[in-house]
Amino acid sequence: MEYERIVVALAGKENEDVVIRHAIELTRQLGTKLSVLHVQHPGVQKPHMKMDAPDAASEEDLRQLVRDAGHVPEADSLEVNIVKGDPYHESIAEATRGADLMIVGHSQRNAFVAALMNSVDERVANVADCPVVIVPK
Repeated sequence: MEYERIVVALAGKENEDVVIRHAIELTRQLGTKLSVLHVQHPGVQKPHMKMDAPDAASEEDLRQLVRDAGHVPEADSLEVNIVKGDPYHESIAEATRGADLMIVGHSQRNAFVAALMNSVDERVANVADCPVVIVPK
């Protein structure tokens, strides 16, 4: 199979360096294009119940994460797609339709929480229509 479009889904947090490094290295090895996807909750930047609105990650914020992970030239040439949706796993799966491969990060959770529900990356893998690579953070 030839890979033409690989998508890395980023939460927009600083702990995603290893996910970014794996995505960049894989695209280099396969000689393919990498896109960054970020899904925001529809209520982002809207105050709710007297609480401050959560910050929204911008295209520049996502490019800066890639730069901070040591990939300055790649950061400027990436396709960045920011979509709003909830639940996240369904929004990620929908936004990556047509991709050849998706890369997502996984954060270790305690056993109690893990027993109660799947993580976002596990839910993404269950509904995606392309192969999913899950990278431990």
